[in-house]
Amino acid sequence: MFAFCFDFALSALLVILITDLSLGIINNNLIFFLAMPIKSIIALFIADQFACYISPLFECN
Repeated sequence: MFAFCFDFALSALLVILITDLSLGIINNNLIFFLAMPIKSIIALFIADQFACYISPLFECN
């Protein structure tokens, strides 16, 4: 159970880190205000895809 939770959280954290680094390269004031929603949406999407891939408990379309 710990391994599942760790893998689930790690996938979202890695996506947030990669998104933050790529948005940091752009380094624009507009991107600064949009960075948190963009990272949240991407992390939620990746976590949803990971949950569908790993566990049969989740219903996926």
